[in-house]
Amino acid sequence: VAGCSARLVAGCAVICKFGAWLHSAQAQCLQDAPTRETLINIHVEIHALAQSLLKHSAQGTTETLEAEIAQIKAMRDEIVGMLMQLTIDRRL
Repeated sequence: VAGCSARLVAGCAVICKFGAWLHSAQAQCLQDAPTRETLINIHVEIHALAQSLLKHSAQGTTETLEAEIAQIKAMRDEIVGMLMQLTIDRRL
């Protein structure tokens, strides 16, 4: 997302609880999953959008905020769906 520091976004994406888990040994089950990189990329993009939300919140641009919140919700749903599918696939 424009205007966001790539270093800041990447750092936040690793230190949040989900990011910490995603990059930990506990997420070993994802190491060979073809969707792992997609999950990581979506997660980083969510953090970038969150940074943008903070910026737009300070500027008071409601339409932009609503659009970015909708994007974050869609990405969240995509991550949850991917994790649920991985869980199903691993049980079979």
